[in-house]
Amino acid sequence: MNAYIAVQQTRFPYIRFIEKTDEKLKDISLPPLLIQPLIENAIAHGLAPQGHQGLITLTIKQTLEKLIIEVADSGVGFAEVSAEVHAEVSVEEKPEQESIALKNIQARLTLHHPLATLNVLVPDQGATVQIVIPLNKY
Repeated sequence: MNAYIAVQQTRFPYIRFIEKTDEKLKDISLPPLLIQPLIENAIAHGLAPQGHQGLITLTIKQTLEKLIIEVADSGVGFAEVSAEVHAEVSVEEKPEQESIALKNIQARLTLHHPLATLNVLVPDQGATVQIVIPLNKY
């Protein structure tokens, strides 16, 4: 993931990336290709339409009961979703063409962590994809 981000920042110098991860979670084992496709989507669908500029934030945090992974971008958001602030849509509600990566991620999650969820959040600007993995089954 870090190599991919470095290449994209070389190609598109106006893309900023911030990682907010607790140090104790840096070495956590996750299924392969869980986060990188979310960052790819943020660049291709969120930031590309606005000239490949904006901010992508990766946040990984742990509560007592769950691990939460969020990839947020300051891009154009999801046009097909109502403009309601903080709306949440399931992967199944997304158009087929735009949800292939999300469906693949959901399949990997289900295989490794059957109780994990993948949510698409629609804030005022951009989009946030959130993965929640219950720790009692992790």
